[in-house]
Amino acid sequence: MIKKTQIVNKSSGIALVEVLVAAAVLSVGILGLAQLQVLSLKHIQGDADRTSAVEFASGIINCMRSNRVIAISGYYDKKVGDNNNYIDCNKMPTASICLLTQQRTPMEVKDFDLNEWVQDLDRNLNFGKGTIETSEIDSDPRTVLDPGKPAIPTKIVPRSLVKITVRWESRTEFKDEAKTKPKEIEFVLRTRL
Repeated sequence: MIKKTQIVNKSSGIALVEVLVAAAVLSVGILGLAQLQVLSLKHIQGDADRTSAVEFASGIINCMRSNRVIAISGYYDKKVGDNNNYIDCNKMPTASICLLTQQRTPMEVKDFDLNEWVQDLDRNLNFGKGTIETSEIDSDPRTVLDPGKPAIPTKIVPRSLVKITVRWESRTEFKDEAKTKPKEIEFVLRTRL
């Protein structure tokens, strides 16, 4: 009589320990992805606010350049505390500043520009405020060189230097550990008109 030997394979099934280890590794990976998603959303919101601040600062600069005489005279200068005094054209469309007329004086254009700028800051940034400061002649005036003579300035061209500051409270960053005081973010744009 011939004996049949059976070979028993010890690794024929998955052990419970292997399943638990795989589940633990998978759960750590999923938690990591969830945390990455939260951080990504935070940075997207912060970047959106910064992009808005750049757009608003550039927008008011363009308005000032189109109304340059009034801007150089300092009429566009605006301090942080001045931002509360604006007319919401959505609520009061018949206000004189909101009416679209063919003929506006440069001062009316300035009032309209500042009103729109302050409204944009208030509506689109978390407690958004802005400051505009102009100086008639900056400390580094541009020189015009005579093409026939190397590096000898022929005349000084004074240009107005403008500093636009946009401030807002972050929706995602905080000053304290308890996350009760939002961090104030500031964007500054300096340019010449």
